[in-house]
This record gives sequence, C-alpha cells and structure tokens, in this order.
Amino acid sequence: MTRLGRFNYRNSNEGSIPLLFYHNPGYMNVSGDNLVNPWTRVIQEAEIQGLNAALVVISDELDIDLGKIKIRKQNASARGHNGLKSIQNVIGKGYSSIKIGIGRGSEGGDKSSDLVAKYVLSKFKPSEKEVLNNLVLEQFAKVMKEMTKERYIYDVQR
Repeated sequence: MTRLGRFNYRNSNEGSIPLLFYHNPGYMNVSGDNLVNPWTRVIQEAEIQGLNAALVVISDELDIDLGKIKIRKQNASARGHNGLKSIQNVIGKGYSSIKIGIGRGSEGGDKSSDLVAKYVLSKFKPSEKEVLNNLVLEQFAKVMKEMTKERYIYDVQR
C-alpha cells in the first residue's frame, strides 16, 4: 500500500497508474461540496510526487438500461444529473465519468420528478442486484484496468 497524503492506494501492475477510490460520505446531489477538499488534497499530493491526478466520477444513470455502463469524457454535460451538476459547479468539467445504467424501473419513460426521485432513492430489487453483480462488476473491472493504462481518463468531449 502506498500513501498519497492521507489517502492509501495500491498500484496494481508495474507501468500502470494508481487508482484511488473516494466514497462520497453525503448525498449525491451535493457531492461537489463533499468532494472539493479531498480532491484538492489529492491534486496537491500528486503534484509533490510527480503524479498527474485525474478524477473519474462513478454515478447512476436513468437513461441507460440496467446492467450497461457508459464512459463519458472530460467536459461532458451533466445531462440533468444533480450530483454531476454539483461537482461541475464546484470543480468544473475536468473529470471523466463512468455511468452505471439503472434504467427507469417499472414506470418506464416517466420523467416526473417525484417518480424519478422515488425510483433513484429506492433499494434495488433482488433481480436488479443480480444484474448489477453479474454484468456491471465485470464491465467495471475491465474499464478500471484500461484506465490504469491511461485509457479514457484524459480524453476530452468536444
């Protein structure tokens, strides 16, 4: 285990970049406020150690089917996601993101804010957990491996 300031990280292979995971301790909708101080410390410590820190945000996405993931490049739109809007308001668009599809549930395409809020805050059904555990984790692991080789994280949306 290697330290980057007060954060521990593990470098998986020689020649790969380290990945550091930070779990937002608060609500997603105000995640920019929770992220700004730790991210600033990571950037400062990375510069001291000669590393180039890159932020990758992992979030849910209603408009992607359950079990699918999508990678968004830096400078991409928040597309109505309040948590990503919060991050962009505080640190800008200089991050990549991995969107994990949760679909729209049984309501289908219903976009009323009350139904959307109820759906995204609800617990996953056992069948949904199975899809996430069997499909998403494997895809996510592949993307993380590619990111340790600097794929995706420095790409910019034009």
